[in-house]
Amino acid sequence: MKNKNEHEKDIAEYIKKGDTRAAVNLLVKIIVLAVRQKNFTKAEKLRKTLFDVDALALNEIIMTGEMIEEAKSRILDKSHMDIWLKLYSTLTSEEANGLYYVLKNASYEQDETIYTQGHKNACLYFIDQGTLKVIYRLDNDEFLVKNLSSGDLAGEDSFFPISFCTTSLVTFTHVKLKYLERKELDLLSQDFPELEFKLRDYCRRFKSVDEILNKNGRDRRIYKRIRVKGEVRFYLLTSAGKKEGKMFKGELADVSIQGVSFHIRADKITTARRLLGRGLYVYFNFNVGGINREISTGGTVLGVSSLVRKDYAIHMCFNKLQEDEIKNAIDSN
Repeated sequence: MKNKNEHEKDIAEYIKKGDTRAAVNLLVKIIVLAVRQKNFTKAEKLRKTLFDVDALALNEIIMTGEMIEEAKSRILDKSHMDIWLKLYSTLTSEEANGLYYVLKNASYEQDETIYTQGHKNACLYFIDQGTLKVIYRLDNDEFLVKNLSSGDLAGEDSFFPISFCTTSLVTFTHVKLKYLERKELDLLSQDFPELEFKLRDYCRRFKSVDEILNKNGRDRRIYKRIRVKGEVRFYLLTSAGKKEGKMFKGELADVSIQGVSFHIRADKITTARRLLGRGLYVYFNFNVGGINREISTGGTVLGVSSLVRKDYAIHMCFNKLQEDEIKNAIDSN
């Protein structure tokens, strides 16, 4: 069997002799072989050569195009396609196949950073499996922007504009995803000029990082806080909301009907940072006006601040407003 270089020499020889029909037939033959080998990049490249050799060979051009698209469709990752059905349904079959076959696969373990605030990012991430957190850092403070899971996109705020990352993306669990490189989208756009517009439009369905940061910046101070003293005990929660592992302790700092802040001691900053975005179940009591108030409730860590030495402030938002005990205490303060 002849290799690639030998086929190219034969095609060049046929063209030199003016025998375009023989060149077309050979191109079709090796396109078919490339499709059978699932080498779609090679098949597409050869089909473009077919255009150059004989733009009037319409039957062969159409036939090979349909063959490539059909073969691509047969081996699509069904689970990925189901997750991203709403996206792919906005694309033509050619756009959908083109996008799918340039996506690259990646997997990450727990606590891996995929991109970092202040750095460049040239990828758009399509999350198929696992959970992640989007983190915003300001000086020594870290804030949870949002949690991501299957069916969510990441990196769009620095992928489409020429911009550095405004946040960091860190895995919570083992994660499987596909990613689109900027250079691949630029190449695809030559054949599918509307594809980038459709991707941008799809991304608008999700709240932007700037919108979330602005909203959270306002919301964090809506409710009055009071300084409190005492011990807080807490458990980590699983994704199903169940308590896991041992109980931890900290020192209360302040409380509102929306959440509580407390200080913990950790040997490593990574230990404190792992709490960001985690669900906790807390127990604490505090005394205001001579009345002891007891609270036990679940919530999510939205912020972690570095204090001095090995002390860190944990800012937790309750799952629901504590309008009974805490509101009464604050109103009487």
